[in-house]
Amino acid sequence: LKKATDAAKLFATWVVNYVPPFPCGSMLENVNVCGGVLANVQNRHVGPGICTNSARFLYDLGKETGDSRWTDLYFRVKAAAINCITRYDGEFFGSTFDSPFLKGMLSEQINVSDALNRPGETWRVSACWPATAVLLGWFETAEE
Repeated sequence: LKKATDAAKLFATWVVNYVPPFPCGSMLENVNVCGGVLANVQNRHVGPGICTNSARFLYDLGKETGDSRWTDLYFRVKAAAINCITRYDGEFFGSTFDSPFLKGMLSEQINVSDALNRPGETWRVSACWPATAVLLGWFETAEE
């Protein structure tokens, strides 16, 4: 249990634990990505979800240890990924391509800084890995 807690503590350092203040007029101006996970230090952006994994380990750790911070983190990671799904055609535009995301698309790149692009913008690619994370989150939904 100690090793699991230590690993979760390390993982938590890669999670955005606040609502980034995206610029007015940006694509993600009103999108809550609190719980987004840093992709890696090279990419310097937040990804919706944990690559092709579920965050369920956080929920289980919280139940096992009695520490609600882990279950809270589980729900934030899940919510951030879901909040990044395009709800209707044209809701988001990718800044790499000048065409709209279609309903159900999910970008792999959420820019919270200007390291790769403008803050509050995404990269227009509908990636399978964040979709997998969302599906696993839905499938493995913990008791709420």
